[in-house]
Amino acid sequence: MTARIDISALGDEARRLLKRGEPVDIEHDGALVARIEPCRPAAASGLEAFVRRRRNRTPVDDRFEDDLAAIRDTANQPLEPSPWE
Repeated sequence: MTARIDISALGDEARRLLKRGEPVDIEHDGALVARIEPCRPAAASGLEAFVRRRRNRTPVDDRFEDDLAAIRDTANQPLEPSPWE
């Protein structure tokens, strides 16, 4: 079980480091016994991740819909000769 403590229970130096995004190592008698790290940002939803990836891509042109229709028309043709005959 994970224990929770309020940041105010930490010393000033530890609070300052964590607020800057830096991890804090906890030592006892010179030996490392724990590490406190700032939480990572929550993972983006599928839509948020898609939008972030699309933001840096080439924009879709005005003929994109026509291109898709042409691809569908080409792909939806029967095979010659039919494999069922």
